[in-house]
Amino acid sequence: MPLTKKIELGTQCAQLATDGECEYAVIECHSGLSHENKHIEDFMLNVISLQTWTPIKITVRQQRLIKIFHLFCASLWGGSTASVALVQCFFQPKNASELYASSLSVAYIDYYIVAPSAIGCLLTGIAYAALTKFGFLKYKWIVFKWIMTIAYLTFGFAWYMPGLERLFSYGEFVNNAKGMLAETLPVYVMRNTMDIIQLFAVFFIVSISVIKPWGRTRRFSIEKGFPSE
Repeated sequence: MPLTKKIELGTQCAQLATDGECEYAVIECHSGLSHENKHIEDFMLNVISLQTWTPIKITVRQQRLIKIFHLFCASLWGGSTASVALVQCFFQPKNASELYASSLSVAYIDYYIVAPSAIGCLLTGIAYAALTKFGFLKYKWIVFKWIMTIAYLTFGFAWYMPGLERLFSYGEFVNNAKGMLAETLPVYVMRNTMDIIQLFAVFFIVSISVIKPWGRTRRFSIEKGFPSE
């Protein structure tokens, strides 16, 4: 099939999806595009369906309840992250026992408040997107929030929590070894860097939620996979 014909077909599918005829658009695209473009087609149609998501009808009271839970999780997330950053950056242990105590307190805050509240924000965000007019990918600021939240959780589970476990083990080790240096420069740098990154990430997510910049997302071309007007 000629390239111009494929682009034309992709534009027609996007228009059909925008008009609320997503199922018809899927049939048309499957019949017109070649087999090697099937994966690109399926992915872009999924993106289009998320852009044109029609929310499930719920009452105003139910929407407010979801928003309350979302804001509550966000408050816990921001407050606990700030608490961890304060302990890590401003409390300088003078001996092994203080290093052990601070590491233990940070680990408890992260495991039982930071991680659950961040996951709660993600889950209530999914509910809010599915049940309100904001949708999943209709607005650029929402797409940014998805990326930041998922990146935060990935960073936390893949790097930050293992780092906390190593820090806790180090604090326990130096606490049992009398006369050793309580905290070395690499440990200090690691503690501060991780928490500053987390704190700024939460700050950006909250700021974007309030400002709501950039407007709506643009439709995607099935052939190219890039945004088009």
